[in-house]
Amino acid sequence: SAVGQRDNLVIKTWHPSAGSRPHVVQYNGLTRVYFSTKGAWGNANCRDDSADIVKEDTHLISSMLAAFMAGKRVSVEVNDTLPRVNGVCKITAAFINN
Repeated sequence: SAVGQRDNLVIKTWHPSAGSRPHVVQYNGLTRVYFSTKGAWGNANCRDDSADIVKEDTHLISSMLAAFMAGKRVSVEVNDTLPRVNGVCKITAAFINN
């Protein structure tokens, strides 16, 4: 278990889920961010194409959405000790690059 980071990423797809999705409850309140390139997250054991933001992290949601809309590249930190959905790790920090 570890913290991982990827740099200079382009957000390809922004996929927010409602707070209540009865048919797939594991996605309740998650926003999944898909990146244009796949890659390892360093020592973290995470799926290579995306990362999740939990609904409580509103500052991460707004920052990453602003980056997506502005076409800015991002650097993202994840932690594989937090609960994962389908192998996708949670974002614990983000850097918006100019």
